[in-house]
Amino acid sequence: MELNAESEFASHKRASRPRKHNDSLPRRKKTEGIDPALRQLYQVPIPRQTLLELFEHRAPYGAINAWRFGWRDAPDWALEIVKRKLCARITELERAAVALKPRKKPHGWRGKQNLSEWRAKQAEEREKKRASELLALERDPEKGA
Repeated sequence: MELNAESEFASHKRASRPRKHNDSLPRRKKTEGIDPALRQLYQVPIPRQTLLELFEHRAPYGAINAWRFGWRDAPDWALEIVKRKLCARITELERAAVALKPRKKPHGWRGKQNLSEWRAKQAEEREKKRASELLALERDPEKGA
């Protein structure tokens, strides 16, 4: 049997042959994926070995990438591992935030707030000094003249 361009067998053979660049086309996303959560845990790019160790070598790297970018849904056990890691990270960050203590006021007057307090204190002292001088002048008018 001869295959020519017009025969139905030739068109079927042409349509069923493997595509040359099948992997280069973008895949359709099923979900958002677990990549945003993984980015909170690790710096990008995340090494292959790190991802395999995170999922305890229970899945191949290709499957992890499919979960990561939303091409396939991640299984419940994988989501549970990521949730535990995120909760541990949150706990670490909360401990670090609690450990931060506010800075004590420096010995000198610095900063906008401290400067305004200092100016108010100076103005109050000047007013007291003027008031005491006026009181002294009222008591002894000959000293002022």
